[in-house]
Amino acid sequence: MGERTIPFFSTETGDELGRVSAEELTFLKEKLEEEELEDVDYWFDEDCVDFLEEEEGSPADLVKLLRDLIAGKEGVELRFGSKP
Repeated sequence: MGERTIPFFSTETGDELGRVSAEELTFLKEKLEEEELEDVDYWFDEDCVDFLEEEEGSPADLVKLLRDLIAGKEGVELRFGSKP
């Protein structure tokens, strides 16, 4: 995967929680449901990450990153690219 240059933020706090590569974000957009065409907010929980992990071409580093973010939580809503 490419360099992680795209920031993502907690929609709850606005804090930057990490960065993903363009390829990782494309993977997420292809696999996850978007409510609108330009949707940049996504909800991640254990079931979602399990689904992503099972998909062909799933980036292992991205799956680990998401699992670390939701550890001990019901889930987390993230915004990619711009601060909420």
